[in-house]
Amino acid sequence: MVESAETKEQQQLISGLFFSAGNDGVDTISKSSFRTKKKESGIQSTTTEEPSNRDILEDDKQHDLEEPLIPPSETEDKEVSTADLSDEDDDVNNLEIDSNNEIPTRYSLALHSTTPLLIRILVPLLLLGSHGMFIYGQFEPMWQLNLDTNITDIWFNATTTMTQKAFDQLHKPHEIHIDYHENRVVETFTYGDAINKLWVAAGLPSKTGTRISAVLLILFSGIWPHLKLFVLHLYWWIPRFEKERTTCFFWLSSLGKWSLADVFVVCIMIGVLNLDLVLDPESIKAGLLGELPMAVSYVKKNYTPEKLCETFIHKHCDSKPKFLEKLECKACTTFVNYMYNDPEFMHKEGKNILKGIHTSGSGDGTLRIVGLSGIYLFCVAVLLSLVMGVWIDYYDHKARVYNADKRRSLALSSSSMDGADMMESGQNKSIGEKVRSCCDDMKLLSARLQGSFFSGFSYILLIIFTGGTATIVYHAITEDTMERVVKGAIAKLAHEILDVSWYKPYSLWSLVKVTGAAGGADNLLMSTVAVFLVFGPAVRNGLLIITQIIPMTASAHLFFANTIRALGAFCAWEVFVVAGFMVMLQMPSITNTIIERSECKEVEDDGKCLDVEYNFTKEIWMVVVGGFFLVFASFVTTRIAFSALNPYHDGDLGGPYCCCSCSSLSCKRCNCRRRRVEEGGEVLPLVMSDSPEDNSEQDALLTSEVQQENEQETLE
Repeated sequence: MVESAETKEQQQLISGLFFSAGNDGVDTISKSSFRTKKKESGIQSTTTEEPSNRDILEDDKQHDLEEPLIPPSETEDKEVSTADLSDEDDDVNNLEIDSNNEIPTRYSLALHSTTPLLIRILVPLLLLGSHGMFIYGQFEPMWQLNLDTNITDIWFNATTTMTQKAFDQLHKPHEIHIDYHENRVVETFTYGDAINKLWVAAGLPSKTGTRISAVLLILFSGIWPHLKLFVLHLYWWIPRFEKERTTCFFWLSSLGKWSLADVFVVCIMIGVLNLDLVLDPESIKAGLLGELPMAVSYVKKNYTPEKLCETFIHKHCDSKPKFLEKLECKACTTFVNYMYNDPEFMHKEGKNILKGIHTSGSGDGTLRIVGLSGIYLFCVAVLLSLVMGVWIDYYDHKARVYNADKRRSLALSSSSMDGADMMESGQNKSIGEKVRSCCDDMKLLSARLQGSFFSGFSYILLIIFTGGTATIVYHAITEDTMERVVKGAIAKLAHEILDVSWYKPYSLWSLVKVTGAAGGADNLLMSTVAVFLVFGPAVRNGLLIITQIIPMTASAHLFFANTIRALGAFCAWEVFVVAGFMVMLQMPSITNTIIERSECKEVEDDGKCLDVEYNFTKEIWMVVVGGFFLVFASFVTTRIAFSALNPYHDGDLGGPYCCCSCSSLSCKRCNCRRRRVEEGGEVLPLVMSDSPEDNSEQDALLTSEVQQENEQETLE
């Protein structure tokens, strides 16, 4: 009974030695909380032999019981009062520390000792520069639609008598030379113009989808970039709790890539609105020979004989011409009427006339989206913003590791061992070196979580799942998941006469290549698409496989886990899918007004001259599912690594963080209870439960495990 009571008191003692982080997730450590005073026990040994290690341990425990215990309620009240300090106190002291001036409970990341002076100054300047580039990109022209026609030295020479006679009736020379160049800007777009076109939705029966897209574009590319930079700047300077800051950076990194929505919209349109028409006169002649009845029918529907002759001979044949003009118009209209109404012409004489024309030269026409300075600077601002998020997150990680090493050093230096014992046992080394050296063994990641859910068969399933995800990711990158469909009168004539088809499928990889086809500054857009749609997901998936199946040291596992987390900011398939839907809704209002001619009604029933559509194919599921699977596999793998390695020595599993970690941000408090037990410098994971009975059982089990582990470590 006495031994049982003593054990119970020891458990109460260990239970009282914990960090009361509350919902702020901050550790406050005082030397006095762990200092053990060596006293004479007053109990004489019954033997003259040297006391064993177990006797020393029991002796230390007996004297520990004489130390006054701090009630948990008082500790919790003390921590709550610390968390509720006013902002005025923060301004006076950027480091809020415990009563013994040992370790800060909240601090300014910019002013932390691990942040160099150059970085402290450079980060705000780069954040302000990103703000400026975002503003420039949102107000300056982002892109324009160009229609270029270049016809160089095309000749039509009449070489037969029948052909020469037809040219004479049309008052055309026997040698016709055409040299024509036109570069026309169809329309220039700003960020506001894109939103306006989506909101107005001209030519679309329903405006609901386009207006939702307009609102999303305002949020993703208008408000969110500046809000993210503001929060980054705020949490860089102001003193905040560790987990609160890390929570903020986690969500900023996860959501920061949504600023790319407008960049992806422009990149998709550069790839889709990229139509080329080669004007080869010999191909045109061959097409007319095969489709002469259709071509004559089209001309007949749109031009009367008088109107057509007026175009050829430049005389006013449809009004009252002068005497000489009347003779010329009469000869021309007679020939045109014969061409319109005599079936023999279209099947015999007309073809002979075409065969007697010798052609040479070449030409081309292009319809292309061209990026402007607005989208280029906007793209640079997005990339800089994302890189700054990862960079600041690195210094947050560095500060937390520094504080964690300091906590462990304090805990070990406050143990029952005196200075000589520490020197003999090698504890004079830096605590960071000891922590890293003791784990410097080659293991599989699953071996670092023995007895957990992911240490056996479940880990094998995780590897299989990641391998299947890699297969889906590969096909999502290389298979065609998008398509361009071109309709309208021009597309129909080009297909029937010139045998030209503007239909084109796209994969993510082919979209990368076509985005940078024009060269120059478009290479920046091409590189952005390549990083976020191809290399980012592929590299992240590859690192997942390496981390899971290759034995490595603990430091290597931690490096890969942090790299996988950081790469999440550079995988943006979900943003691309949303941007694709925006392009689908925006494209009709842009292309319907490029060329407007009444003659198009005679060829196409809807009267559209040119209509370009962008659609997802059924294979887009690979992008959606592959992206989701990649996020899930990354989450599980990094969770395992952080659980096993505990890099901050506070049970932090590396996110995602819920509101339990950010109560000071006015989040709703979770219905959970958090406790951490510190013993021998090792902080055990959090204990959560909604039931007081469960908590009491868990507390007893936890303190018992801590006691047994520390006994074993001391004996060793």
